[in-house]
Amino acid sequence: MKKEIIELITKKPSSFKEIRDVLGIRDYNQSKNLNSLLSTLVKEQKIYYRYKEEKYYLKDSNFYLGEFIETRHAYSFIKVENNETKEEISYFNPKRFSLNALDGDIVRFKLISSTNSKGEESQIAKVLRIVKRNGRSTLGEVFFDNKLNFWTLKTVEQFQKHTYKIINPKGLDEGNFVSVKFDDYIEGIIYVKVEEKIAKKFNALIDHRYVMKRYSKEIEFPNDVKELDIEKITNNLKERTNRIDLSNELTYTIDGIKSKDLDDAVSIKEKENSFILMVHIADVSYFVPKGSILDLEAKKRSNSIYLIDFVNPMLPRILSNDLCSLNPNVQKKTMTVEMEISKVDGKLLNYKIFPSIIVSNHRLVYEEVDKFLKGDTSIFEDKNLQDSLYMIKKLARILREKKINSGMIDFELPETIIKIDENKEPISITSKYQTESEKIIEDLMVVTNETVALFLEKNKAYSIFRIHEQPDQEKLDALKLFSKTVYSEDNFKDPKDYQKILEFINNNENITSKDLANYIKVIDTLENHIFLKVNLIQTMEKARYEVQNKGHYALGLNHYLHFTSPIRRYPDLVVHRIINQILENKNNFKQSEEEIEELRTISMKASEIEKETMQIERSLMDIKKARFLKKLKEKQSIFVGRIVNILSFGFFVDIDNTFQGLVRYGDDFEASENKLEITNKKTNKKYRLYDKVTVSIQDIVVSQGMIDMKVIEDEVDIKQ
Repeated sequence: MKKEIIELITKKPSSFKEIRDVLGIRDYNQSKNLNSLLSTLVKEQKIYYRYKEEKYYLKDSNFYLGEFIETRHAYSFIKVENNETKEEISYFNPKRFSLNALDGDIVRFKLISSTNSKGEESQIAKVLRIVKRNGRSTLGEVFFDNKLNFWTLKTVEQFQKHTYKIINPKGLDEGNFVSVKFDDYIEGIIYVKVEEKIAKKFNALIDHRYVMKRYSKEIEFPNDVKELDIEKITNNLKERTNRIDLSNELTYTIDGIKSKDLDDAVSIKEKENSFILMVHIADVSYFVPKGSILDLEAKKRSNSIYLIDFVNPMLPRILSNDLCSLNPNVQKKTMTVEMEISKVDGKLLNYKIFPSIIVSNHRLVYEEVDKFLKGDTSIFEDKNLQDSLYMIKKLARILREKKINSGMIDFELPETIIKIDENKEPISITSKYQTESEKIIEDLMVVTNETVALFLEKNKAYSIFRIHEQPDQEKLDALKLFSKTVYSEDNFKDPKDYQKILEFINNNENITSKDLANYIKVIDTLENHIFLKVNLIQTMEKARYEVQNKGHYALGLNHYLHFTSPIRRYPDLVVHRIINQILENKNNFKQSEEEIEELRTISMKASEIEKETMQIERSLMDIKKARFLKKLKEKQSIFVGRIVNILSFGFFVDIDNTFQGLVRYGDDFEASENKLEITNKKTNKKYRLYDKVTVSIQDIVVSQGMIDMKVIEDEVDIKQ
């Protein structure tokens, strides 16, 4: 069938439905097989999928599309991303072959052979034309250049290769922080229009706006969404006929103290051999009908963005903080998953899913629940609530034990906590591990998500599953080489632990999640276990959304999806709609090819936006860390850290699991071929990955969250 598909796409780009129709596929299982086959062809880079057109194209062997990436040097790179695997390949582009391409442009290019000064042959990229200008906002401070005699821009980028001319400078003052849009590129000058004057100066108060703008994310909702009030939203909504009233059940939420979008509440009862757990999730699908203006905006945003001092919600706050949020002592519409779970082994004995009405009796916060579970019974006076909390604690332990036995990989890494003052300046940076109450809620939500995924699989429904695949063999081999290079018997107090590492290195069979979970248990005994676990995470595939269930490797689960956070994740909202379709149609449930194709598109886009959201959240953290370190540098400039990542251009050093800075090689260092060791060419001193090293801070670029460091090897360096 692969040959038939390629022949079809060679004639013309085709959608999934068009391919299916030409091949005469109607059966459910055959459609699933076709989807897997298309995914395989994309991974093999024989075809590619264009999201906007929702069509598959034949991979052209001569010409490519890619994103133009500038560097601080004359040369650039062109990045091509595999749509299916998300793996990136970068091709070298010398200045003479760059036309007038600018950073972020989409370019059409071809690969040509080139020979370097050593006589080595390689492929380089030659830009043929600019397909699309980047369209992204450029941010920076404006000033008037007296030599050029026009208003220009000092960008926030780490390096600035171009001169900008502002063509609408009216009303600007020196130092204003603005965003500009590309207008033209003439004789080496980029002409831009100011689209927004963000602030008088770049400061900590606008860090979150800067980061959102940098990634082209809208903070404000469109006017037609902002104008919606409760009456307009609820007008003409039809109540679900089978909604069950659970308002007399003892029910409560457990969230962070600052949380305002409360997705989930729980109720629990104990039987002789089992627990009856009810997890109630906000029925967002009731308030946000498919195709409505609220739905279209939520679909576009795909998820809420949680920053240190700011939340950019997927839904307007009238929904996320009011109508949908499971606030206490108010009747709320929910979707309930009722599960009977064995006390013996955590096995799911029975379950039901249905629309419901609840009243949350208590709005609990993690800190209070943790104190109570540690023995401070004065925190809660309600005896029934106390008993209920003891029950969910007991159930969560059973569920976690079951997950561990199933092969769940528990990385258990600390979370960085940045506190800021009223001016949004960072005043402290600490780290904390997940608390007992946070783990309890996580365990209850995981079993709920697993149960819903099982329900959809049993009903043969296409949905949006949360999948996590096994690491590929190349990455596992790299992990084995790393383990062989980094670990020795001297690292371990117990010789048996080193034997377990050797067993892992010599395991030539299929590496299971349980094998990796055991690997973590061993390295957890080491001083630098946090960095070693981060290295393991980099070995793993990235979890993503997919129309078909493929299981979740890291959780050790065969069925998994996201259902429990529809206020802040669009895939969860879509899953709710599919469940309602099944419940309302019972034996007549059927999905059209158009619906399945739409799910496929939503899955791909949600995975993309999730990845971008993580970059946004990380970017703001890096900026606040850079601001904090800039103040700290005034008192202290020498630090001891660990080498945590060795790359071709330099290596990163981590200080106290808080800051990471880059040491560029220059003329001093060179990396080994396997990137596990570096050598100082002047002193011949060698450093391995995760070795301690003394560094000084050389430069801090706050807007990029970039910290440049220099290695200090002797007293002379320290004095200098």
